[in-house]
Amino acid sequence: MQVMQKQRLEFEDLLAKRMREQENSLVQQTQRALQEKDAAIQNVLNTALEAQTHEHEEDKKAFEQATGSEIQSKLEEAYTKQMEELKSQSAGELEKKVTILEALSQKIDELEKELVANQTTQQGSFRAHRLSAAALALAEKLETNQSAANELQALKVAAGTGGVITTAVATIPQEVKSGIPTLSELQLRFEVVHKKCRQAALVPAGRPGLEGQLAGMVFATLKYPPNPEDPAPENDKDNAEYLLVRARKHVQLGELERAVEQLEKLEGQTAFTITDWKKDALNRVAVDKALKVIKMECALVNESLTE
Repeated sequence: MQVMQKQRLEFEDLLAKRMREQENSLVQQTQRALQEKDAAIQNVLNTALEAQTHEHEEDKKAFEQATGSEIQSKLEEAYTKQMEELKSQSAGELEKKVTILEALSQKIDELEKELVANQTTQQGSFRAHRLSAAALALAEKLETNQSAANELQALKVAAGTGGVITTAVATIPQEVKSGIPTLSELQLRFEVVHKKCRQAALVPAGRPGLEGQLAGMVFATLKYPPNPEDPAPENDKDNAEYLLVRARKHVQLGELERAVEQLEKLEGQTAFTITDWKKDALNRVAVDKALKVIKMECALVNESLTE
């Protein structure tokens, strides 16, 4: 009985050990199965996420391309329309200038005939003819963007010292020696400068770097400029967007001086961007004013000689 009791206890111990081993094996198999299942689920989720991300990127690219094409088409249409208006306006102004030049040429011809017919006023008529010829040559050259240094010097010599023409000549900027852009050239340049100024004006505050410039370019492309007739906000009357659009309207109408008045109110990077154009516009305004005075004085001189 003792031997059987001992064997029974040993058997029970062996059976318990075998059961623990079997339990450990089942637990390990279950853990491996759960890990494999988790890995499979994670792979499925990763695959689905990658597919969804790729689909989102494709949709985003398609939307950006469609939007960009639409915006580009609208900008090109607006640019073409403005170019046609500028060409039409320039043609009208050119016709007026040709009429003025023809009138001056006719006046010079009349003065030449008067010189031949009236010897008593030969000296005064000769001076008037020389003055008118010099003024006409200067006016023709200043209507272009070419250097007018020789014509300006010839008019100074013909005008002598003192007088209205001498004073008017003194107001002509020295840049005429290298050439001053014409009104039509300034109008075309302003479209490019206006775009850059809008980009500078729309750069987010506190972000002057490349990122801010890119943001300004995007905002300028997506945001339509305000109507030039719309009043500026009460709390921001000198808003750059409204100043630029009003200046643009004046430039299109050939009112350079009024356009510069608006641009003088700009500040920061926007004002710096428009500096060169504004300088050329002021030079063109000064030249046009001086030419008006010179032509008027020449006409008065010629008229006094015919009385």
